[in-house]
Amino acid sequence: MAWGVEFARTPTHVRYRTTSRARSGSTQPAGIYGNESVALKAWTASQRGQMLPRGYPEAKHWWEPVPANRLTVPHLGLSLAMEPFDAAFADTIHRLPFTEAVVVVDALLAGRDGLKVRRTAGQLRALQASLPTASARTRTAGVLDFADAGSESVGESFSRALMWELGFEMPQLQVSITRDGRWIARVDFCWPRLKLVGEFDGLQKYLRSMELSGKSAAEAVVAEKLREDEIRAAGYGVVRWIWDDPEPVVS
Repeated sequence: MAWGVEFARTPTHVRYRTTSRARSGSTQPAGIYGNESVALKAWTASQRGQMLPRGYPEAKHWWEPVPANRLTVPHLGLSLAMEPFDAAFADTIHRLPFTEAVVVVDALLAGRDGLKVRRTAGQLRALQASLPTASARTRTAGVLDFADAGSESVGESFSRALMWELGFEMPQLQVSITRDGRWIARVDFCWPRLKLVGEFDGLQKYLRSMELSGKSAAEAVVAEKLREDEIRAAGYGVVRWIWDDPEPVVS
């Protein structure tokens, strides 16, 4: 994302505002965005043998327009109108599924690395209060009530929101585990009553282990196994999951 805010999934549509209610709705893209010959040349140079991806479907919805900046992507010959962050936030969060909206707000509250914008809880509440419809204000308030700066990654935020939707007991975040007065580990999720900890394993932990910790992937796996053994020896059960685990259907 242009503002450095990661989403849990790639958006399905490119969304636009329109001042005409008659023009609202979804349309299929005619082609790729930008200068097609420039984009094709750039894609061919970097992705040999793969098909050029097409543009996303467009979704237009009625909303008062706001002044926009320009986002230029020179190697694609592309220039897009980019809304100010506050307008984009207010117009987007209540349209996202709860799990994906929590991912965005957690990141803003935590001020994670890579963000090009910072907002406090009070500033986000002010944006929520300014929304023009009661349903939008209510949906956004629910996300803000649930959001927690303690989640340290997209995967952790998405996991916690999914736990809530499925009716699980909410965990404590970033809990230190000790044994015989000795610090063992800090875990992503902990359910003290259940003596259970949970860990979301982003594969970057292993794929980029040399860059992140100076260890090879094999060394990182062994170190993680020894860490888990220590946690279990302290009396906790351990559950782990990754992005590729099937997502339950919430009805």
